[in-house]
Amino acid sequence: MGFNPVTFGLNVFELIQANQLDGVSLEKLQIQRLQQLFKHVIEHSSFYRRKYHGLASNSITLMDLPVVTKQELMSHFDDWVTDSDI
Repeated sequence: MGFNPVTFGLNVFELIQANQLDGVSLEKLQIQRLQQLFKHVIEHSSFYRRKYHGLASNSITLMDLPVVTKQELMSHFDDWVTDSDI
């Protein structure tokens, strides 16, 4: 998968927009992005699927997530990577 200028441009645009949000809107955006990320890792990573088993993606907060150590990640590298090309 290489550099995609369209994706890059969209990400920059979203970053600029997020920088202009008020506190409440920014918090809503952060929650939405956390939920999207959580859903992605649950669907694509057996490690995180096991680690986060029982947590609901629609009400997740950072405080709900158990700590993941470097040692855990290195011990289960093939299980947590979500891009099979790595």
